[in-house]
Amino acid sequence: MHVDGTDDGVGYAVSATSNMGEGVRAKTASQSAAAVAGFNRDDQGTGPGILGEASGAHAAGVIGRNKNANGKGWGVWGYSENGQGMYGESNSTSASGVAGFNRQPNGTGAGVYGMSENAEGVRGESNSISAAGVAGINLNAGGGGTGVWGESPGGEGVHGESMSDRAPGIAGFNRFDGEQGGGAGVWGASKKGEGVHGETESAQQNGVVGINLGRKGFGDKDWLRSNGVLGISNCFNGTGVSGVCKDYFGTGVLGRGGQFGLHGQCTEANPWHAGCYALNADNSAAGFAGGYLDEGVIYSLDPEAGPGATVPVGIMGRAQDPGYAAVFFGHVRVVGTLTIEGNLEKPTASFKIDHPLDPANKCLYHSVVESSEMKNVYDGVVTLDRKGEAVVVLPEWFEALNGDFRYQLTAVGAASPNLHIAAEIAGGRFKIAGGQPRGKVCWQVTGVRCDPYSIEHRLPVEAEKSPQEKGKALYR
Repeated sequence: MHVDGTDDGVGYAVSATSNMGEGVRAKTASQSAAAVAGFNRDDQGTGPGILGEASGAHAAGVIGRNKNANGKGWGVWGYSENGQGMYGESNSTSASGVAGFNRQPNGTGAGVYGMSENAEGVRGESNSISAAGVAGINLNAGGGGTGVWGESPGGEGVHGESMSDRAPGIAGFNRFDGEQGGGAGVWGASKKGEGVHGETESAQQNGVVGINLGRKGFGDKDWLRSNGVLGISNCFNGTGVSGVCKDYFGTGVLGRGGQFGLHGQCTEANPWHAGCYALNADNSAAGFAGGYLDEGVIYSLDPEAGPGATVPVGIMGRAQDPGYAAVFFGHVRVVGTLTIEGNLEKPTASFKIDHPLDPANKCLYHSVVESSEMKNVYDGVVTLDRKGEAVVVLPEWFEALNGDFRYQLTAVGAASPNLHIAAEIAGGRFKIAGGQPRGKVCWQVTGVRCDPYSIEHRLPVEAEKSPQEKGKALYR
């Protein structure tokens, strides 16, 4: 049957009403023609080719269904040579202008599918300060689906741009609020290239930023959580997180934290593995450099002593006995004061200075004087009086620091067979007698330290080797 009608400008060319079924129903056997087609030929108008209205809370103005079992067709197809192929508007505060749903629980089809040979397959715009131009939501509680999926054989799978000084080009949020955390806000994966790649031309901003706003982390219980940025690599000799800076004054990786600016852990029991590894291929630069700012890293020498006992620290290492906080292979240079709280164990020790007779071409070495005891050595020269006697006055702290004294006396200029210690150290002085009147005497006194620290930390002269050291030579 053929139906045709002409509108006089105030009504409808064709009108159909039904209380139970379709108002208008049409079928076609053609492979290319539409069962129902609507055209608006006015070049200047805004009227639609087909208009559908619905007053139901869950009804649609226009519905398109495709029952093809092979999934080749479309429920609704929109086509335009110059404008939008499909356009939707909504005045609702919660509903969408265009919504697409795929209700197949085991399928792979899309709720909304857009395709373009030159421009965007799907494009969404929004003037709202809080709403998205395009939003994808997956309500599956099992966490297997994707809110927004982008795929491209040559270009970006998902591309986002923003002209805002605060809003991102692409933002991902995971609103799971469980105790153990959920999935990622943004997930990037790649078989050949970067999983996530970020670039910026700003000198004050970052290419990629990761922020964890959680108030309570998991600490050492699970280091895979509570991170602003987490990088994992399963590749042999790979890197979880890698930072590269091509500027002369830049930094490859910068870490700042209330407790640790940079924290590294090694999970393999291998003596050649390390929590943090630093290497510089340039012989003129450092593999690892540490420093502090006035407002930066502060380390407390005594955590129970309060803020007054804190000092700034550039690099800090910590290990439990018998481990090592730091191990160096090669020469180590310290410019400044070296403070050691504990024993200094070494096979030898010396000083090295410019040779006093040829400082431009030679160095001078001296070894240190060592003992099996914590011994201090003091000496001096004294002139005897007309009786051949002299009193040597020592510093007021001498007896508080030393004990178990030993004495050496040497006469200068003439033999003094009767030279001797007439009175041992007491009250900060000792007496020499039996020498030549007005003679010169060189004296030496040694004492063993008796301050509280030395008494509590006497050096063991002999000790058993540790299980790791037994059967091996410490030094070759």
